[in-house]
Amino acid sequence: MASSVDIACAGSVLHQPADWYFPSGTARGVVLLVHGFGANKDLYRDLADRLTGAGAVVFAPDLPAMDPRGCALSSLLPNRAFLDNVADLFGTAADPDGPLQRSFRSARNHAGRPDLALPENLVLSGHSAGGGVVLHLAQRLAVAHPAGFARLRGVLALDPVRGIDTSVTEDALRALAVTDLPMLTIATPPSLCNNGADGTESMQRHLPRPFLGVRVLTGSHADALGTDLGAVGEIAGIMCGTIRLGNFTATRDLTVAWTLDLLDGTRTDDYHPGGAYYEMLRTTGVIETITGALR
Repeated sequence: MASSVDIACAGSVLHQPADWYFPSGTARGVVLLVHGFGANKDLYRDLADRLTGAGAVVFAPDLPAMDPRGCALSSLLPNRAFLDNVADLFGTAADPDGPLQRSFRSARNHAGRPDLALPENLVLSGHSAGGGVVLHLAQRLAVAHPAGFARLRGVLALDPVRGIDTSVTEDALRALAVTDLPMLTIATPPSLCNNGADGTESMQRHLPRPFLGVRVLTGSHADALGTDLGAVGEIAGIMCGTIRLGNFTATRDLTVAWTLDLLDGTRTDDYHPGGAYYEMLRTTGVIETITGALR
């Protein structure tokens, strides 16, 4: 359901388009889905629909790509203050007059769903530059909003890319490494589109954990977008590698399963090392396991 969300920046307030996706029944939690640089919320509808069909509320805002004041997804100009304000949406989520609640109520009312309340459990998920951004958002919650951080169940970075100011992601990972916050990634091989897989390598360096996620061995940076994108998909394929159905399906299935596990505090064995589906993907050469092993 189309809505908007107010995000403060540089002495003004941005009124950003945002979509809310609602499940048919009781919600298991809310998932923030942050798009990548040069992308927008509409490219992630398939993934949002899959998550909603499994019981999640999905919040997908559009964030500016670049802005001379730094009110942007990109760190071409200093953007920490803006990203802090994005995180503050969730740090103040319990406030009925806060911007997130206002956006949620507007979408809920237009959808005719007065029965829905904004769930407390939260997962931050982002693709490409958005994958680097959600790591910073988690750090901001930990520092500035302890109650909000307590509601955060995990972070899922889809082929994350650090920004031009790499310290934004690096600082976040250093701070989060000492927490027990679950953090996972679904990566693809190094390419121009994922900046040599720098975001994934940063996660490996700073998070010495036995399981960080998977790399889709013949994957495209655009796999998270799905295959039903028409001309946009063709352009993404030319720039970032062909989106193959098997790779997209694996990315989608693992994303949905891991997100639900994070929200519920569970572990569905089928989608983790040793499980039937996971091992089928691994033994057929679709994925390999990523650990926090780089030092």
